[in-house]
Amino acid sequence: MKVFVKVLWIIAAVALILAGASTFFNPLSAFVTVSYIIGGVLVLSGIIGIIAYFVGRNVMLGAGWVLADGILSAIFGAMIIFGEYSKGFLAVSIGIMVGMWLLISGVNTLTRSFDMHKLGARGWLWLTLWGLICIAAGVTVFCTPVISAVGISGMTLGLSLIVGGVAMLFRCLTRDIEL
Repeated sequence: MKVFVKVLWIIAAVALILAGASTFFNPLSAFVTVSYIIGGVLVLSGIIGIIAYFVGRNVMLGAGWVLADGILSAIFGAMIIFGEYSKGFLAVSIGIMVGMWLLISGVNTLTRSFDMHKLGARGWLWLTLWGLICIAAGVTVFCTPVISAVGISGMTLGLSLIVGGVAMLFRCLTRDIEL
């Protein structure tokens, strides 16, 4: 089961990196296709987080945070994919939802990185970096949702997704603490 969860984390990491590259290098098209690219990646990441919780909840530090992050990611992703909004409302709501997701995910990641540091696990610094970037990006996007949704959020979210994917890959390739 350990290998299965690791493969799921690697799939999620690659999906995050690809979605991040797509949104980072073409932020205006990211706004147009955000309902499919970012929403799909959030749902995938959320489902993998939920599976990881149920597989390793007895041995995983911060298992409740993993479950909460997975559920929120899946919900926000589904809201983005299936939301029937006008374009103006879409810009505001996507900015707010992405900002909230980044803030929650950043706090979750920081908490987990500190737990990994206490256990002496390698790779905790990457998670700390990812958490800080998520929080900074979330504040940026959340404070200016319309402007962020159209321009800044594509680049900010793209960079955040790429760094998150890299952090997730490093987590999978370092010593296994959780599973």
